[in-house]
Amino acid sequence: AASVPCTRRRALARPPRARIAWLVGWLGMALSQTTEWLDHIDASDAEAMAQQEHGAFWNYQEPSAQASWPDYSAHFRDTPSAAAAELRPEGDAGRGGEPKPPLRRKMGRAPAAAQRALAELLVREQRWGQAQQLLLDLVRRSAQDVDDDTEDERAANFFHLGVCYEKVQGHELAVQCYQAALQNRPNLQSAMRNLMLLYARMEMAPEAVELAERQTQCFPEDSNAFYDAGVLNMLAGHPMAACAHYERALALNPRDAPTYANYDQCLLALGRMQDSHESAKRCIAHIPTGFWTDPMQRPPHIVPNITATPWHDPTSFPLCQALEEAYPVIKRELFMLLGSEPTCMPEQWEEVGKRLAKDADILSAGEWREMPFYSPGGKEGLLARQCPRTQQLLDAFPEVIEMARTGNGESLFSALKGGTTLRPHCGSTNARLTCHLGLVVPPGPKIRVGREWRTWEAGKCIVFDDSFEHEVRHEGQEPRIVLLVNFWHPGVPRSEWKPIHPAGPSPPARQMMR
Repeated sequence: AASVPCTRRRALARPPRARIAWLVGWLGMALSQTTEWLDHIDASDAEAMAQQEHGAFWNYQEPSAQASWPDYSAHFRDTPSAAAAELRPEGDAGRGGEPKPPLRRKMGRAPAAAQRALAELLVREQRWGQAQQLLLDLVRRSAQDVDDDTEDERAANFFHLGVCYEKVQGHELAVQCYQAALQNRPNLQSAMRNLMLLYARMEMAPEAVELAERQTQCFPEDSNAFYDAGVLNMLAGHPMAACAHYERALALNPRDAPTYANYDQCLLALGRMQDSHESAKRCIAHIPTGFWTDPMQRPPHIVPNITATPWHDPTSFPLCQALEEAYPVIKRELFMLLGSEPTCMPEQWEEVGKRLAKDADILSAGEWREMPFYSPGGKEGLLARQCPRTQQLLDAFPEVIEMARTGNGESLFSALKGGTTLRPHCGSTNARLTCHLGLVVPPGPKIRVGREWRTWEAGKCIVFDDSFEHEVRHEGQEPRIVLLVNFWHPGVPRSEWKPIHPAGPSPPARQMMR
């Protein structure tokens, strides 16, 4: 909410009718500044577009906001709105009498229905500026009672204008338009969903959650509405409320993989391990192919038909052989980086979760720090200079470089303080494997992947699939330090080494009307 200017906050706080009056006044000023561009379109063309394009909906999806969402998420979904056609005015396309002369220099001479249909067509073609001009004129004419618009038609004008403002002039005006659309049509689900996501982007979590709850009340049989409420409660830090909404969504639609994925993350955050395993079993029963196949392997993103086992044999990977052979060099560079043999945590290293918020909630107790060689932004200059031999070794393996470059997994030094525990969790994809080379291994630390516990050994590698449920406990005193290297699963062909999206919980489906 802090990102919204004070004047805009006051505008948002106005009573509904005052908000619309304020918005119409502002739109009138904006309309007077627009350019003229419709010389080549005549009224009969617009009438034909109105007859062909009126009604129905389609989904419109925004890129994921990776920085603001946890890294345990399902895919964006391309599901239609529960309401197949929320606004479908009858008998509107031909209203306006005989075709008028060509639209030479004025937008206002086209019949309202034809002008609205043309604007919606331009929105679909992402010609935001041109659509905005037509919609501004429609809103002004409706406010002046030039057109005998119904509430549904006014809602459609404001909705599409909100979509345009999101693209060309910022969120605050889009919020005003979506609110005006809902004032004219309170149950317009498309406007609800777009406005919910805007509120989330503007860090207005209470408003987003409130609107999500309202959507569940308006559409109690729509699983997508409860899914949306789960996502927004998840983002607002309310995992218990999110769980309740996901449970209702799954009761309505037990075959929805993204809901299972997000529900699982909430259950793990609440420590409800048994419920997590039972939910996975239900998922496997309802979705027998293409998603989870083992209750212990529950990543949001699944590559089918590749080897799925919690632990892998390190001798199968040239990377592990090279790391073990270079162990003395890597350890020496680590000690030079630290200034001495470590007996306490390296305070100059960053706490896990500060760079990438996705890992912050994994730490149950203690302290966990890291120093990256490769991160999603590329090489980290400090380690490239201070640990050149280690960097050179990693550079020789494209499966390591490309894993980091595509944003799917880093390579770094990882330090764990005695007494630290990392809660059970699953990684974001089965497309990667993780290698740990033990560098400083005191008594006490251990790791569980799947159902098997193991520990580290100095100078030796362990390799595991972190899409399986795993946890770490350090019951010793001194820090444990490993070189952690993520790399592409050998079952994923190089042609498929691509970014895996999204990196956060699936956001509410974004809707457009046409």
